[in-house]
Amino acid sequence: MKIHSLFTSINGEVCSPHQGSLTTFIRTFGCNCRCSYCDSKFSYTGTPIKMRVRDIVKEVKKTSCKNVTITGGEPLLQKGIVNLIRDLQIEGFNISVETNGSIFIPTAYKTSWVADYKLPSSGCESQMNLNNYINLNYGDFIKFVVSDRTDFDRALEVLLDIQRICRGNMKFAFSPAFGKHKNSPETLAQWMIENPMLQSIGAIYNLQIHKILKVK
Repeated sequence: MKIHSLFTSINGEVCSPHQGSLTTFIRTFGCNCRCSYCDSKFSYTGTPIKMRVRDIVKEVKKTSCKNVTITGGEPLLQKGIVNLIRDLQIEGFNISVETNGSIFIPTAYKTSWVADYKLPSSGCESQMNLNNYINLNYGDFIKFVVSDRTDFDRALEVLLDIQRICRGNMKFAFSPAFGKHKNSPETLAQWMIENPMLQSIGAIYNLQIHKILKVK
């Protein structure tokens, strides 16, 4: 597999083990999206580290973290991702996978998925396909990164379409685009508070706390 880095930190995003949980991260190399607000361009530039699945698992086991997040880049581009998830599960780790939403999400793994839906300001909405989310269910998240009111209104439309098509019991999270949003993080929170539909589904406001704390 092509890997950018392995490190231990706090999970600053929504995830099954909860935001703020101590986590070992496996950051894969390479991405098929080029979002305008990308905060991890380093994950698809330079030279990747090539590692076998068993060696990745061995490195993860050297840490004391029960939680593992596979992120990127885009993990689903990696041919070895299936075996990596399986082998980490065998070792008893709690696994969360962060994906950009542009690739079909499989169902065969007992893991938590955090899938983006790319809104207009990202420049990548054309790569989204709602059928990619049909396997998501309880314990999984769909995340909208919001730069402005146009993004927010589009997210509300997409949320309804996802509920209609996917019929899963996934959770929905809204994040301000860090450093790029035209409105303040407080503005997004207020929009959410004032929206009856988001109230009714228990939508989540997701502020990337690892960036506030300036950790990886």
